[in-house]
Amino acid sequence: MKQLPVDLRPLWWGRSNLRPWLRLLARQHYAFERSLWPRVLRTTLNCAAVSALGMIQEVFHGRDIRRTPVDHPPLFVLGHWRSGTTYLHNLLSQDERHTYPTHYDCAAPGHFLLTASLVHRWRGAAVKGRRAMDNVGVSLETPAEDEVGLSVMGVPSPYLDSAFPNQPFLYQKYLDLENVPRQARERWKKAVMRFWKSLLYRRPGRLLLKSPTHTARIKILLEMFPDARFVHIVRNPYPVFASMQKTLAAMWNRTSLQSPPFPGRDEFILATYPLLMDRLEAGRRLVDPSRFHELRYEDLVLDPIGQVQAVYEHLDLGGFERVKPRLERYLEGLGSYRANTHEASAAFDAEITSRWGRFIDHYGYGRRPAAGAE
Repeated sequence: MKQLPVDLRPLWWGRSNLRPWLRLLARQHYAFERSLWPRVLRTTLNCAAVSALGMIQEVFHGRDIRRTPVDHPPLFVLGHWRSGTTYLHNLLSQDERHTYPTHYDCAAPGHFLLTASLVHRWRGAAVKGRRAMDNVGVSLETPAEDEVGLSVMGVPSPYLDSAFPNQPFLYQKYLDLENVPRQARERWKKAVMRFWKSLLYRRPGRLLLKSPTHTARIKILLEMFPDARFVHIVRNPYPVFASMQKTLAAMWNRTSLQSPPFPGRDEFILATYPLLMDRLEAGRRLVDPSRFHELRYEDLVLDPIGQVQAVYEHLDLGGFERVKPRLERYLEGLGSYRANTHEASAAFDAEITSRWGRFIDHYGYGRRPAAGAE
C-alpha cells in the first residue's frame, strides 16, 4: 500500500478543538497511517491552542453571542455537491444585507471573532488560491460552506468521516438526522445555532447559508426556522458524478489520516445521491411553495442575472435593483473564468442511469444510451 509522505504540518483537523479531535481518533480506534504520527502529534498540539483561543473568545463574547437574535428568516442554498451551489452562493452573497460564513470563519469557527481582524491584517491579501476540484478562486473572505466550520468545531457531521475514509463511516446519519436520537438532535441544533449566531453577532443581517448537507435537512431546519427560505439548484447528474469523483479525491487527500486509493469512493457517491434527493423531495413538501425556489445550473450559467432575479422575486427577498449593479461587477470580475468540465467514464453511464434514472427524468436531463448502443 502506498504510504503518505511524512509531513510535519498540522492536518486539516488541527483547526478543531482538542476534545472533538481526540474523540474522532478514539472512535476509529486510532486507525491512522503510522507514518503520519508526527503530523497527528502536531495536530493535537494545534488543537490544544485552538481550544485555548475558544475559551478566551467565550469569556469576551459568549454572553453576547447567546443573546444575539435571528431577526430575519435565513436563506438556505440547497443542492447536491458539484451542482453549482458555490456559484449561486457567491452570487447571492453580493447582497450586502446577507450574512454568511467566510473561509476564515469556517477555518476558525471557535475563535474567529477574536482573531479574524489580526489574521486579515497579517495574511489576508496573501492567502488566495483556487479550489482543487474546480479552480474557483477563494480567499479568507470569500463565502464558505458552514458545514465545514461545523465539522471543524466537532459538531457531528458526515464530513468527519473523511478523516478515515477506509473505515466504516460513523457519521452518515447526521446527513439528515432522521435516525439520530432526540437528545442528540437537540445538541446538534444548539451547536449549529451558536455558530450561526456568532456570524450574526459580528454582522447582523439575513443568514445566507450554503451546504449540500442541508439539502437533506429541510425538516429539522424548519423546526429551527419555520419561515426559512430555500433555493435549490440542480445539475445534470452525469457530470455531477464525475465531478464528485474528483472532489472526494481532493478532499480525502487533504483531510484523511489514511492512504489512497479509497476503494469505496464510487459506491459512496452512487448511494448518497438518491438518499439526498429523496430527502429533498420529502422536505420540500413541508415548505410553503412561496418559500421554495428551484433552478438549473445550466440556466444559471447562461443567464446569472435573470436567474438570481427570479430567486428574489419568487422568494420575495426584495431590493433586487440595488443588488443588480453589484452582481454585474462580480460577474465582470470573473473575467474569462470557465468552470471545469467533468465527464464520467462511459463505464459508469449505465450504473448512473440505473440508479439515478428517476432523478435524470424528473429534472428533464435525458438518459445517456448504454455503451455500444446506437
